[in-house]
Amino acid sequence: MKKLLLLSMTAMLMAACGDEEETKEKGASKVETETSASTEEKKEVSTEEKAKETKKVVEKKDSTEEKNLSGKYPYMDKDGHIDILSDAFINAYTRQNRIEEFAGITQGMDVAEVEKMYGKPTHDGKSRVGSNHERFGDIAIENTDYKVSQIYINSSTPVTREEILAKYGVATEVWKSDDGEVISLVYNNNHSNGFQLILHFDKNDNFIAMEQQPETYQMTGELIVSDDDAPSANEAKETNSEVSCEYGGPTVAENEKEERLLTIAIANKCLDNFEQNPSDKESQTVAWNLMIRGAAPGAFADYPDVKAAAEKVYQRLGKYDTRALEYKDDYLNP
Repeated sequence: MKKLLLLSMTAMLMAACGDEEETKEKGASKVETETSASTEEKKEVSTEEKAKETKKVVEKKDSTEEKNLSGKYPYMDKDGHIDILSDAFINAYTRQNRIEEFAGITQGMDVAEVEKMYGKPTHDGKSRVGSNHERFGDIAIENTDYKVSQIYINSSTPVTREEILAKYGVATEVWKSDDGEVISLVYNNNHSNGFQLILHFDKNDNFIAMEQQPETYQMTGELIVSDDDAPSANEAKETNSEVSCEYGGPTVAENEKEERLLTIAIANKCLDNFEQNPSDKESQTVAWNLMIRGAAPGAFADYPDVKAAAEKVYQRLGKYDTRALEYKDDYLNP
């Protein structure tokens, strides 16, 4: 009996030990599970916090870049706008030779490099021969073969000729149209600095563009300084100046120069049609025939304003067929 009691107690002790071990294992498993969950939660929080920190760094970097750009030039705000009546601009631009460089933009620079500094063009720029230039803030460039060939200053704020004269003083020379309207003021008080300052105006005496040119430069030919000077719809109808995309149509020009300008106007009209409707390949072909296939060598070389306007058409054609850029010199040079 004692043996049976002893065996029974031994069995109970062993069972109790087994339950204890199982409990310990379950406890350990529970702790391990909780620890694993806690670790995963920490990882999740850590990842989320890391993402937030990364976002802060990026935002701070963007803010710093914007601040650096806006504070880079004292005459320019964060959007690239320039007050041409400010002393900061007058000192930086009008009293130094800026023909080849201004605000980090240099002649011969790839337009892509300008875009890296200023972003994509914000408007069509304006010069004395049209408004097909690219504009970055208030700086316009002439794009020749995707390189900067000329630098102009435009203005987002309207400025009149009277305000210019009040700030800049009396011009050394005044250029007028055939009708006697003032179209440009020239400032060239120092004949040893290598440049002259030229400011262009529309027929309402509003400022259009400013540029620097060598002192030997003389503007010749008819001026087309702004879209503001283009005839109204009624004026265009009255003067029969409206054109359609047509090759070999009747010519209404009175002389060779007007004929060349008419050709350019028709080619631009055709390219407008094509750009509005890329499936209109016929309009693109007509523009090509007008400017290349049907043009004689040196056709647009005799008049500076005609040459400049034709250059823009070849640039437009070159976007769709690079051969236009290869051939253009045959028609732009004598």
